[in-house]
Amino acid sequence: MVIGLLGALLGGLLGAPAPGACAQPAPEPQPRRISLELIETLPESIERRRSFPFQADCNGNTKEMLACLWQQRDRQDQRLLPLLGGTQELELWRGVRQRVCRRAAERGSGGSIAPLLGLECELALDRALLGQITPPLAP
Repeated sequence: MVIGLLGALLGGLLGAPAPGACAQPAPEPQPRRISLELIETLPESIERRRSFPFQADCNGNTKEMLACLWQQRDRQDQRLLPLLGGTQELELWRGVRQRVCRRAAERGSGGSIAPLLGLECELALDRALLGQITPPLAP
């Protein structure tokens, strides 16, 4: 019985129908994925934010909240820079974090909230990482 359930589960995951089961209809088309080629380095992010035409205000309109979260994210990244061991390690973290958080941003795809969702995700992951690597454990 357990083997049959495992086979059905694996078959469903792999797209094959379980023995004795009816074939499933073709899956619905997936929503368009957000491009992964927009990843930028911390210095590029800071420079681009300087030319952003809205002031950071976490209680302001959508663009002001975006500037606020963006500023917080860049500041957290600056804190992470020495803790991770340098620029190369930070940029690896930023790339992975941005790719993961694009999934969170997809929930708001097509709306002005999408970038806010992505930045909130990045901030949450940074906070979790900072909590894991600071302060050092006592010997």
